Amino acid sequence: MKNLITLSIIAFLVVGCSKDIGTGEQFNASSSSKSGSTASMLTYQGYLYFLDNSTIRTFSLADPAHPLETSQVKISAIAETIFAYENALYIGTRTGVLAYSLADKSKPVYQDNVMHWPAFDPVIIHGNYGYSTTRTGDNETNGSGLLTILDVTDRLNPFALSTIPQEYPYGLAATGNYLYVCNGGFGINIFKINTDNGMLDFSSNLKTDPVYDCIISEELMICQMKSGIGIYDISAPEKPVLIQKISN
Repeated sequence: MKNLITLSIIAFLVVGCSKDIGTGEQFNASSSSKSGSTASMLTYQGYLYFLDNSTIRTFSLADPAHPLETSQVKISAIAETIFAYENALYIGTRTGVLAYSLADKSKPVYQDNVMHWPAFDPVIIHGNYGYSTTRTGDNETNGSGLLTILDVTDRLNPFALSTIPQEYPYGLAATGNYLYVCNGGFGINIFKINTDNGMLDFSSNLKTDPVYDCIISEELMICQMKSGIGIYDISAPEKPVLIQKISN
């Protein structure tokens, strides 16, 4: 019954969306829709990948109305987020970021990992660098977090370059030379990216309602907040301006 329900949901999502949901790039790809960094499923070059507990399930979308499951790959950790980039699949788990090869799109093959202390773990890839947030604790009062910078020049052998303490980070997004880190009740931390080495310089903090994830489309940043959806103009990327709010 669980598999039947899962396949029904997949068919609904795929038929209703003719292009990729999350191509693995933070809103600089050609698809018409995107996923945030906390997404647990995405489509990439004709395949759907989604996390089912500690398993990566892969479906061919050759016939979108009838997705065909091509593989189930077990993960030796609690998988939480998924991100694809240039034939590599990155899985954020509570103990690290796992890298899988997509040379065969029908079956991801494990390659390497970057381990960290047990925590939640969204991850995005931006050029030759990756950015991952981790947080521990039950809430923002007694919790803490880190922003980790990864070198992914070798797509299948990532390694950590540096970490930056954060208040209580959730999702994140990047565009151009800027990175946006959602920090729950602490707003959004904005960093300028050094394109030579991936390092980050703190630019400013954007005060918002408690915010958990964001996606970027051209000059707009769409944020998932406790109170609803916030849409920001980021034509001046270091100074987002709220232009619309959709309340829950």
